[in-house]
Amino acid sequence: MADMTSESRCMVMKWVRNEKKDENDPESALKADNIEEAYEKYDWLFVFEAAMVTHMHADWNVDETTILERQKKTINKLKNMKHEQGSIQVWLQKFDDTIEECEMMGATVTDEMKRIYLMKNINEKIFEQTLILWHGILTRK
Repeated sequence: MADMTSESRCMVMKWVRNEKKDENDPESALKADNIEEAYEKYDWLFVFEAAMVTHMHADWNVDETTILERQKKTINKLKNMKHEQGSIQVWLQKFDDTIEECEMMGATVTDEMKRIYLMKNINEKIFEQTLILWHGILTRK
């Protein structure tokens, strides 16, 4: 939680589990219902569940304009990811993670868009020949 913003941390700290505990389940006594109990019982899965509910499923209460802005922002992030130096594998993983982020936000990213953004953002010095071939195929009549 140390890496979270103060707003995000506050949302996780305030979250309370609403589901009722099953008296027949011996593990239910080990599950926390709030953050204080999670610290007492060492129920770190509570923190994970609280983060999931407050952040990954939080968009249900957000208006459509905000959702569209977030989708546009993630697509722009994907569109502008230049590989300028470092490991191509690490960059490709970041590229894939950003595609997954776009899809999680509900943004439509077609295979053609993925291909175009990938080819426009790979390192031009390293992949010069590949880009020349790719541009040649695109400009054929």
